[in-house]
Amino acid sequence: MSIQCRNRILFHEKEVQRGADGIVSVKLSAGDPRSTHARDVLKISPGDTLRVGILNDSPATAVVMACPSQAYPCAELFLTWRPGEESGDADTARRNLVLGGQKNGAAPNREPAVPSLDQHRHTHVQIDLLIAVPRPKVLRRLWAPLASLGVGRVFLTNASRVEKSFWDASSLGTETVERNLIKGLEQAGDVFVPGVTLVKRFPAVLDAIGVSGETPKPESVTVLVTSRIHDGDASAKSKNQNQNANFTTQTSEQQPIMLVAHPGSCVSLRSALRGAGKDSWGYGPKRVVIAVGPEGGWSEFELETLKKGGFTAIEIGNRTFATDVACISLIAAVKERTETW
Repeated sequence: MSIQCRNRILFHEKEVQRGADGIVSVKLSAGDPRSTHARDVLKISPGDTLRVGILNDSPATAVVMACPSQAYPCAELFLTWRPGEESGDADTARRNLVLGGQKNGAAPNREPAVPSLDQHRHTHVQIDLLIAVPRPKVLRRLWAPLASLGVGRVFLTNASRVEKSFWDASSLGTETVERNLIKGLEQAGDVFVPGVTLVKRFPAVLDAIGVSGETPKPESVTVLVTSRIHDGDASAKSKNQNQNANFTTQTSEQQPIMLVAHPGSCVSLRSALRGAGKDSWGYGPKRVVIAVGPEGGWSEFELETLKKGGFTAIEIGNRTFATDVACISLIAAVKERTETW
């Protein structure tokens, strides 16, 4: 059995119990992979603490009330915690500093508050990815890194150089996508799940991204995974089954910086991102959309469509990257330039 990295153990809302006193609890069977990880890898005992979180909710520090052991191998893992409260968590402190916990040289708070959804949404540069569907094995290994890097939304689109068989691959199955995204979140210690949307007709990409002013037609898009932090409140969505409710248009003042990787461009990433980082906080867009084409490249029609829609073609050097390397390199470069690690 392979060991999975879990720097935070994550739960779906339906798995936890919320008490009237605000305490959250969860019980896992001894055979659950998370319970096995806590016992065999973390070597926990009753009274120990674990970093946990509810997907698209809040991180926390849980107390181990009971757990499997050599004496009682079939015992349940029983955890309790109060949402939003973490103790001695360096990752939370680091995230709080990014959100403004340290200003004008002041020392950071000793016990930083966990950022709310609204704080997270309005104080970070959101990075979204538009990618032509790659080979299934490439896409499968991309999901976890994209979640680890904190990508907001992923739009998978068709292109002239995308093989039709790619759309039928298991790497596009909702269960496979969610499972691998959660692996990436557990590695990074995050709780916010990236949204994933399939754009089956290339001309609809601008509608799906939300920059054309038009709502995409239902037959053009399929939402695989919704993300509360970027796509709105999940509870509101459950009341409205209209798929188009997942897409919002943006005003001219909210237009993101949109970049399309294309060899031969004379525009550098640095110049294209001017106005999107800490050096101009509050002035430039707080959303960056990166478009990465198929390994054969965008066609002239596709490239022109993206440019007319507001994308700027950029070059990232003389090397030719595979799709997964290009995606990760560009996301990392944008995070470094905008100081949003």
